Amino acid sequence: MKHPDYHCTTCPAWDACAFQKLKTPQLDSLFLGKNCLTFAKHKMVFSVNSKPLGVYCIRRGMVKLVNHGEQVGIEQILNIASPGEIIGLDVVVGEQSFHYSAETLEETEICLIETDTFVDLMAKNVELSKEILARAFNSVKGRDAIISRLTQYNVRERTALTLLSLVAEHGVRTKAGIKLDLHLTRKEIGQYSGTVQESIIRVLSDFKSEGLINLHKSKITILSTELLTSVFRPLK
Repeated sequence: MKHPDYHCTTCPAWDACAFQKLKTPQLDSLFLGKNCLTFAKHKMVFSVNSKPLGVYCIRRGMVKLVNHGEQVGIEQILNIASPGEIIGLDVVVGEQSFHYSAETLEETEICLIETDTFVDLMAKNVELSKEILARAFNSVKGRDAIISRLTQYNVRERTALTLLSLVAEHGVRTKAGIKLDLHLTRKEIGQYSGTVQESIIRVLSDFKSEGLINLHKSKITILSTELLTSVFRPLK
């Protein structure tokens, strides 16, 4: 018997969840057609070229999606998914294998929704379908932004844009500034901005010296988003 705490309406990420569009009987069907899994920190949720079992809805925690280059060791973080986000929409809808991997950044609870259950709910609920399409579109826009960042900006600009992107998604306002509420290593920040670790360490140190950010161990606080924004030039 499934534990009632894992019903969608009791989910801590309910306010950010696309399944709010479902009616009560459909939510009950969803409850029966999913499995809730717990992953330890830095555990693989799925790997490149694996076949999807369904879509993954994050209940608690964070997951990084990583594109792996042809050269061994070359990795680009595509997104850091938060509670309420659904991973694997593009793959399930397109009936493909995963072309990226997913790894937890902290202990994470994920609801795996079986493909047949998900597709059936999409077919029966127009509002859910619209919401899923909107989220898929925003995901594509986000990846286009990453490509733009990699090809049109220098290291300082890419780093500034990455920090501002993280502020928008994971920033928490404090008296000292806006703290990034997630644990990323310098290497992972580099993977997100398309920059090698050594360069990221140097640029972050420069930003600290310039009064743009504060660094405390793995935590980053943005002292001025305005000054950070002034680092990069707007594209014409």
